[in-house]
Formats: sequence, structure tokens, C-alpha cells
Amino acid sequence: MRAGGMARRAPAAVALLAASMAAACCAAAFSAAAAGRVALVVGNGAYAHAPPLANPVNDAADMAEALRELGFEVVLGLDLDREGFYDKLATFADASRGAEAALFFYAGHGLQVDGANYVAPVDVALTSTLALERGAVELETVMRRMRGETNLVFLDACRDNPLAAGGTRGVGRGLARVEDMRRGALIAFATRPGGVAADGDGRNSPFTAALLEHIGRPGESVTDMLTSVTATVLERTAERQEPWVSLSLTRNFYFAPGEAPLAGTAPAPGAPPAPSHESEALIAADRVFWESISGSADAADFEAYLEAFPSGVYAALARNRLARLGGGGVVSPSSSSGPVPSGAGHAALESGLGLDRAARVALQWGLNALGFEVARADGLLGPRSRDAISSWQSAKGYEATSYLTREQAEALIAAGREARERAEREAAKRERVPAVGEVFRDCPHCPEMVVVPSGRFMMGSPSSEEDRLDDESPRHRVTIGSPFAVGAHEVTRDEFGRFVSATGRSMGDSCWIWEDEEGKARSGLGWRNPGFSQTGSHPVVCVSWDDARAYVRWLSRETGESYRLLSESEWEYVARAGTATRYWWGDGSSSQCRYANGADASLGQDWQDRGYDWGVDCDDGYSQTSPVGSFGRNSFGLHDIHGNVWEWVQDCRNDSYAGAPGDGSAWESGDCSYRVLRGGGWFDNPRSLRAAIRLWLVSGFRGGDIGFRVARTLTP
Repeated sequence: MRAGGMARRAPAAVALLAASMAAACCAAAFSAAAAGRVALVVGNGAYAHAPPLANPVNDAADMAEALRELGFEVVLGLDLDREGFYDKLATFADASRGAEAALFFYAGHGLQVDGANYVAPVDVALTSTLALERGAVELETVMRRMRGETNLVFLDACRDNPLAAGGTRGVGRGLARVEDMRRGALIAFATRPGGVAADGDGRNSPFTAALLEHIGRPGESVTDMLTSVTATVLERTAERQEPWVSLSLTRNFYFAPGEAPLAGTAPAPGAPPAPSHESEALIAADRVFWESISGSADAADFEAYLEAFPSGVYAALARNRLARLGGGGVVSPSSSSGPVPSGAGHAALESGLGLDRAARVALQWGLNALGFEVARADGLLGPRSRDAISSWQSAKGYEATSYLTREQAEALIAAGREARERAEREAAKRERVPAVGEVFRDCPHCPEMVVVPSGRFMMGSPSSEEDRLDDESPRHRVTIGSPFAVGAHEVTRDEFGRFVSATGRSMGDSCWIWEDEEGKARSGLGWRNPGFSQTGSHPVVCVSWDDARAYVRWLSRETGESYRLLSESEWEYVARAGTATRYWWGDGSSSQCRYANGADASLGQDWQDRGYDWGVDCDDGYSQTSPVGSFGRNSFGLHDIHGNVWEWVQDCRNDSYAGAPGDGSAWESGDCSYRVLRGGGWFDNPRSLRAAIRLWLVSGFRGGDIGFRVARTLTP
């Protein structure tokens, strides 16, 4: 008898079994696909500046097909340049939010620089570490955008590469071990840290071929699957290549579960979820039916399976197989519940979902978050919870039974998980507020921050201050109500470069510099080349207020914290650091070279010959910018608050302090086409380095002595 004929008669018997059990419960459990799975799959082989790789495109295409059969929504990219990679990554990041599983598979060149792992777009120039860091994509960048409950990374990216082969400083062989694993994540490398993987002689690399062979085995957890993959790769490469896994999973994950997980439950790590007694018979029937048709090429077989098991363990596979075979009548997950029974059947329907206490707590969180109060989320669905469910059903246009269907439970559980995660994030944020005086970084490439205390001070200069200007008055009291964090120094070129590489921001092609006794805009200059020598530890210059604002918005997205520019009053508060003198070290300019990089003898005799006399005879050793932190810090722990570069702040232009805020906030009225700068720069005399000095320029202006530092709000 043909398999198709058997399958067309089987549904009647299975339907009878399902109907008999539905008298006591609902047979439908949440399918793996219903919980949401998304994958970013990238294969890069056609490199412009390195020898091509034969298999990555095949590896990625075959992996994408396998993942689709396992219920994943796949974002596929082949031979992506850097811009194309980030486009695909953005799509993936949005889709992965709240997913049951987010997966990143990459095949192509990958390498480590100073312990950081990178994957290589096809247009990257593997000629130097600087070219790599500008053109490649750091693995950490991808992982921060993976927002599933479980996050899986598979890297077939340890091929040998020209940069490592050339002995470039800081570039390691293969990929590096990931020491700081994010909770709920797994990273599988094609070979052990520092090793090099083979590209393979066949259609696929050895690692990807083994993955494809083992990934669809029903009932095998991802950790067990990778054990099998490792054994296969060792055998087929004569033990020359050994896959490696780093993990911090909080639950096990099954690509093709052998038993359907219960709705909304969270199985204990390392153990598959146990089915309820009522659903065991249906699960067994589901498996028998699937095994009888899994090798069929007849679309009718898969239509018959979906008629009997519309939300079964293998429903996602059946729908994908049916789509490839050109069959019709695909049963969607949303239609899998069938008609809702009446009377006692509603309770039986909910009972059959197998909601454990964790699921019931989650849906109560969801009800509370949506405004249908159940008070305490204790997992006990008593009268108050039933009333809330009924009210929610009425508001959504459902029949107000006070008992939940599969779709309704799924919606409330999802809302509850999101609300609970948000509450936990806020609680964690409150718990980890740094203390006054604490120095920290929110990420390896983030600016170093110092927490400054709340306090009061008099803003502006007194009438007795030497060199004071009219726009520094009227002097007024400002209260800084809460501690906040401020950059210990100005943002550096390296720190800003991360932002430009990540966002692709256009930085123009000119910068205003001092030249021939005057300032002028010079084309061909910019933050990478300001017309004088800098290293990555120098403050970034040739950046506008608009650039600085874009940087703090990006930094906020990267870290999840509230980064911003300082207000003008905050800047003067931290510059003075409890003093009322011209500079934080006192009133005299004779000590300038110990504490600030300003105009002095270091600028050279030629400037003095032109009539420039800055009134300072010392030499601070820097004719332009100095590396941040080269000079002493004030009592708040801040370097370079006077001199080095002018620093953009948030405020709009106002010609005096009449009407200025007294609470430390930015002054966002006035002429906002101009923005304020504070602190003076390397080309300025002592008068322009005072704590009270003010300057304003149009927000798009870029100058060779202009940079910025950042602030971070500490309270949620």
C-alpha cells in the first residue's frame, strides 16, 4: 500500500482518539513554531581583498533550509558587504525580540584581535588591524542584538586568513574563547579557541555538514546534538578539528522536540518538559503518524497530518514540507484550536493546555500589565483572576468564558513575560546605581565614567574676577539635585571611531583649523585627520554638536543606559568641583602647564614672532591635543576639564544668564541654531580656560580644537 493511501485513512482513527480525549481536555499544546524562532544566517565567500572561500554560501543556504524546516523564520544573507550585513542584522534584531529562540549562523572569514572576535563582510580589507576594526563586525555587536529567551550562535568562521598569517600585531590565530557569556546563550565554534577549521572538499565544511546531519533529530537537546557534532567532526577530520562550545543556558533547547512542551512552561535546565498524563496518548499518536509519512513526496500526506494534528510537534515541518511540494489547504497555527466548546467544555479546554504554575503566574502578570488587575500574581487562578480574564476577553471581543483558549493564553503569557522582564530590568538598574566617586565603564569601548555628587554652587563669574565677560552674569545659584555620572575625560578618537564604524555616519570632508594667523575651513580634514598627529587616546576633534548628540544616542542604544551631553550648568559644576576660583586649582595661571593643555610656549616661537603672547611662559609639552588624562584631575576625578578641547554641551545660545534654569537642566530656549561650548582648548590663553568662560557656535560647526565629553543619568 502506498504511504499516501495509509496517511489518508489514518486521520479518521486518530481523530476518534483525539475526540475521546477532548471530552476531558484539549489536545493542542503549544508547538515549537508557535513560541517563535528566528535565525540570521550569513555565508560570505566572495572576498574582495582575500582569497575566496568555496563553501560558505553553500553552508548558509543549506542551513537556512534546515532551519526553516524546523520552524525558524530565517533572515538569509549571502556574500554580504558591511552595509548589507548591518541591514540584515537590523531585520533580525527586530524579529528576535521576545522569540523563544534567536540563532545566528555564520560561515566565512572570522578572526580575533586582542581577544575580540570578528566576522568579516566581503568588502573588508584584511590588511591591518585598523582596517579590520573599521570594516569587520564584532561578534559582541551581533550578540547584543539577539533578544530571544535562548540565543544560539554557530560560527563556522575559523578559517585561516591573510591578516593572521602575516603576523599582524594583536591578531590571533582562529577565534578567541568568549569569557563573559551572556545568560541564556550558547556559542558553538567550528574548532577550539585559537584553532583553524577546514573549508572542506565537498559541498559543505566538515562542521556545517555535521550540523546539518544532527540538527533535526527529534528529542535531542542542543547540547546533546553538539556532542554528536563534535564526535562526527573529529572522526571525519582524523581529529585535526575539534568543535568547541561556550554556554550559559538557563534551559535546554530542542530543535525538533520528541515530546511537545506544555504551554508557557519553563522546563528545568537540562531536562525535557514532561507532558501531562492526558496528552501522552496524543503525543504518541502524533509521533507514529509523522514517522509514517516523513519520507513521503505526496502533499496529501502532510495535509492529512495537519488535519489531525494542526498544532502537533511536527506541524511546522509539515507546513514547510507541504509548501515545497505545492500542496494546498495548509492549516495555520492560529486556526488550530477548532470550535470553542460551551459550558464545562471551556474549563476542559483550558485544562488541556497543561499550564503549570510558572505559566499561570506569567499570564497573571500579563493581566496586570494590561490593566485587568488580579493583585498578586501567585499562580492561583481564583475568582479575582477569573473575573479579570472575563473582563479582558470582553475587551478583546472574545466570548467572556473566564477560561482561556490556546491563543488567549499565549497572548497573556507573552504580555506577562514582557512586563516581568521590564520590571526586573528596572529593578536591576536601581540596584546597580553606582556610588558617588565610583569609576566605571558600561562596556569595553564606552567612555570611563565618574559619579559626581549632588550639590549647589554659584554659576557665573563674580564682578571681581579678572578677565570676566558680560555673558557670565548675572551670577546665580544652581542646585544639582541628584548624583550623575560624567566622563572622566573627553571622548577619545577610538571611542568615537566605534560609533562611526557601527553607524556609518557621514562626517563631512572639512574641518576648521588655525592656519596662517587665522581660522579657516580646510577640505580633506576631519576627525580621522585633523591636520596634526593624534593617536586613539587623544580627544576626538572636528566633531559638531550634531555629531556629539548622535554619539550619545547610539551609546544609549548600545548600553541600555541614559547617556547624554552635559547641561551648561552641570559642566560648570563639575569643572569647579566645589571651588569658586578662576580654575579648579586656584586663581593663578602660572600653574596651567601642570593641570591643563592650553596655549603656551609649546606652540612654538613662530606664533610668538607673529605677535601672539598668551601670557604663559611654561611648556606643557603638547603643541596640539594631548592624550586624555595627561594632566592632573580635579577633586571630582575629572581630567582635562580646562583646555585640550572645547566641549559641546546641550544648551542653546543665550547672551546672559537672565532667566537661566536653576535646577541643573539644560537651557533649551534661546537661539538653538547655536549651541554652547565650555572649557577652552589647546590654542587658548588663560582667559579662555576659566571655569566661567562661554562660547557658542552653530550646531553643525566642526573645529580642530572642539570635542565633547558625555554624561549619564543614574536614576531610571
